[in-house]
Amino acid sequence: MTKRTAGISLCALAVVLFLSRYVFAALYRGFQHAQWGSQDFAQYLIYVGTAPWFLAAVFLAAGIYYLVRSESEK
Repeated sequence: MTKRTAGISLCALAVVLFLSRYVFAALYRGFQHAQWGSQDFAQYLIYVGTAPWFLAAVFLAAGIYYLVRSESEK
């Protein structure tokens, strides 16, 4: 795997991790409740925590590093 491919893969994983925080919050709420409110969703985001966001930032930084490094070696 080249550094460019690794960088793109890490950036794609960062996007998945970033979006997973919101998906997990929506799934954590469940489908039995008919009404949603912004306060409810904010509460469930707190339950999910910031770990997916932190991991997404780490993966994004690593992906950008690999992409820059692959371009500078040409």
